[in-house]
Amino acid sequence: MGFQSWECVGCGKSMLSPDATNDKNRWMSEVVVYEPLEQRQIAGIYDGYGRVNGDILATDPGWPYSGKDPSCWHRSCWQVAGEPEMSRQSSRSEDQGWFFDASDYDHEDPQATKGGEGK
Repeated sequence: MGFQSWECVGCGKSMLSPDATNDKNRWMSEVVVYEPLEQRQIAGIYDGYGRVNGDILATDPGWPYSGKDPSCWHRSCWQVAGEPEMSRQSSRSEDQGWFFDASDYDHEDPQATKGGEGK
């Protein structure tokens, strides 16, 4: 399995592996994911390969999810949004959470800025 990621419902940026982050955007690897068919929420560190804390996000067509993508959030974006249980499904990230221009992800943690500005 290669790099893969989904876009955060809150800010539209990819969930990032800690190995793809810097000090400013490290918060983008802390995520909250809601899997629709198992109706479970997983929170933790995204590894860049479809796992949160080692728990596989089973979304491949061969799995029972039948290609239904999860609702993915950066933890800080989720908290700013009021910690919703489920919202819309996330889109797959074209940059796979790894192949991106660093300046596109040079964002402060929205928890650290007034009202979530700077996402």
